[in-house]
Amino acid sequence: MYKHFLILILVSVICFSAGCINTPPLYLAEETSIEVADSILVTLKATVSEAKTAADSAALGNMDEYSAKQALAVLYQRAPLVHDLLIADENGIVVAAYPDNIHIQKGMDLSAYPPNKETFTETDIYLSEYMTAQNGQKVYLLSVPIKIDGKYAGYVSLSFDPYRLFGEKQQEISEKGLGLMVTQTDGILVYDRDIWESGKNSLTDPAYTDIQKTISNVCGNVSGHDFYSFYADETAEVVNKEIWWQTVSFGERDWRVAITQEA
Repeated sequence: MYKHFLILILVSVICFSAGCINTPPLYLAEETSIEVADSILVTLKATVSEAKTAADSAALGNMDEYSAKQALAVLYQRAPLVHDLLIADENGIVVAAYPDNIHIQKGMDLSAYPPNKETFTETDIYLSEYMTAQNGQKVYLLSVPIKIDGKYAGYVSLSFDPYRLFGEKQQEISEKGLGLMVTQTDGILVYDRDIWESGKNSLTDPAYTDIQKTISNVCGNVSGHDFYSFYADETAEVVNKEIWWQTVSFGERDWRVAITQEA
């Protein structure tokens, strides 16, 4: 009897360690939040690298329209994150834009808007505020300087839709039974599965009243873990969620990348 008991314990231990017991992974949402944050940073760094290559190409062509246009065309093909592209000279005058159907045209004066020479005195990356482009799309602008013989000669600027950046992982996250939300530290939502939520301030919008304490926690801390509840729109039932978040810092911008799951 004693031997049988020992054998039963031994088999149970072996089976558990081998994965016979089907238990969900511990802290799946936390692990996913780290993976997604790391992936986003890799994408941004790769995009900047391609933009700097375009800047070098434009500089080699002495910033003439043809070389600038060619540099932008190559960048457009090699950096899938980008939406619209332009190259401006040291005075903020557009030398070339790509693709041809964008609102920005050669010769336009952008000197009243950043970036400029002063912008790049202490950094080689400029990332704008979250903004609405002329076509109505919500975007960020990412710019790098162009230098000829070591002197500032202008910049390469590209716009990108946060949904291209953050949404790349959405399907993979959904397959795990998780949700993705990205907010700035001021509460502005820049990514949500429901596209109509983008641009809303989750700290002040009445629609987020039930979870604003949690949102404040997310915005106020670099990383963390919390629980929250809200009433479902369709059924008015209480929905309980667990949230883990990390921070992606890039170009003086901070994004809270949050992964949610049923609690």
